[in-house]
Amino acid sequence: LAHTASLVEGKLDPVTPIAGLSGFSPWLGKEALAYSASKWRGEKDFSVRYRLTADEKAARLTVEVKDDVQSAPGPAKGLWRNDCVLVAFGCGREEGGEWDRIKTLMIRRGEDGHAEFGALVGAPPQMMQPVCGVVGSVKRNEAAAVTRYELTVPYETFGTAARVLSDKAFGFGLSVHDVDSDADVTGDCHRSININGGAPFFMQSMRFGGVGL
Repeated sequence: LAHTASLVEGKLDPVTPIAGLSGFSPWLGKEALAYSASKWRGEKDFSVRYRLTADEKAARLTVEVKDDVQSAPGPAKGLWRNDCVLVAFGCGREEGGEWDRIKTLMIRRGEDGHAEFGALVGAPPQMMQPVCGVVGSVKRNEAAAVTRYELTVPYETFGTAARVLSDKAFGFGLSVHDVDSDADVTGDCHRSININGGAPFFMQSMRFGGVGL
């Protein structure tokens, strides 16, 4: 199973079939920026493609980001004010379009180059907690200026496998942040590409897109 449609916020139905698709989405750039599109400096500056697969136990997400300036977290920066990927998963969609249970995760490349990932706590997020069963990795190809993020997320992280398989669907929203300098962050705004409604991490909205198995 693989979900690869180009799900830019507001462009496609929020519940999209996952079956029968394979490979990565097209590269998304300026047209997908949720903020500061005027600051986009070309495909090599900030563009994203992704792949989402699923089986009976877990979802597996791969995100590749073209980014000519890799920004690692520092003590003076906020938790999410650097290059990172945020992804929300939901279980049990309600009539209003919200998900009964959600988990918002973040993955980033630490100062030592290793992956840092976990569940975000607080709105806006104040800390990141480890999550049992979630596996992540980050690899940076400096020659190609591409960072590859990978997460394996068991359904039990954000619900139950029985409910996901019964509903034949789960919530999925993705936000990718790019911070090349302090000028890219103004107040609570930052350069981000939101896919399938984005990942709620600031206002604790329970509404974002989903995929059908």
